[in-house]
This record gives sequence, structure tokens and C-alpha cells, in this order.
Amino acid sequence: MQFSTDKEKDLERLKFITNKAIELNPESTDAYAARALIGLQLLKTGCDTSLNDMIKSEKTGSTVDTLTIGSRVYAMCGDLKKAIDSNRSALKLLPNDTGWFVTGNLVSLLYQTGRIEEIYKLIGNNIEAKDMDNRVLAIFAFLEHQKGNKELAEGYLSRAKTMAFQEVDLKG
Repeated sequence: MQFSTDKEKDLERLKFITNKAIELNPESTDAYAARALIGLQLLKTGCDTSLNDMIKSEKTGSTVDTLTIGSRVYAMCGDLKKAIDSNRSALKLLPNDTGWFVTGNLVSLLYQTGRIEEIYKLIGNNIEAKDMDNRVLAIFAFLEHQKGNKELAEGYLSRAKTMAFQEVDLKG
């Protein structure tokens, strides 16, 4: 595998591809969602353009992927309520959140908005799941530390670190 040497050319190509995907299939909810997130994160198109693409994506339908992408776009554009709603909708469509990825996103958003009781209600005894998302474990570690449950907090933090390293190993 070789790394690119022309970032600007790559970004132009990415812009072309995301626009072409919509041109070829204007009813594709995935294409609009992808363009929204890629535009916001890499192409610097801004929130107005990305939010407009998310509206178009939602009009043509919703999948777990488009709702999860939408949640990220809404969060990046400062609408945490809409980000939470989109993430909750994704979880409703997802029969099994393998690796707790979508749940981890939701817990992070709930934490950012101070909705701590909702975090505990959402996770419950599932905090003991061997594959619990490292973000959830880290947040639980912090919350339990605040409550004075230092031993429990240390256990969650240790598990969070272990899970984070496992993710790196799997991706590396």
C-alpha cells in the first residue's frame, strides 16, 4: 500500500465521487449521508451544506448507517438534541449493536448533555459485557469516581484501556 502524495488531488477526486454517487442515484439515502459527513470532515463544505444533505438523506429513507452518520453530522454542527434523536433511532433499527458502537456514540452524546441518569438506564447491567465499548467504560469510570466508588472506577478504566488497545490491534 502506498500513501498518496497529492492531498488536494485526492480531495478533488473525493468531491467528484460523492457528487457522482448522487447524480447516478439521486434517491440514495446513503449517498447523501456520505456526502454530508465527508463534506463536513474532509472537504470543509460547512454545516449548512452538510445539514441540507442530511435532510435529503432522511427524506429518501433511514438506515442504521445513515442515522449513525446523521448523528455525527448533527453533533459536529452543534445540534446535540438531533444527534441524540438520530442515534436513538439507529439503535431502534439495530437488533444487535455488535461492539456497542452505536450505543457508545449515544452514551457519549448523553454525557455531553449532562443526561447521566439516561446513561445508567440505557446501559444497566450490560456494563459487564465483555465487549463493552471503551468510551462507555471510560465514562462509567469517571462517573463512579465522582460518586466515590474508586475501586469500581479503576476497574472500568482498566477495562476501557484494554478495549481501546484491542481496537488498535484489530485495526492495525
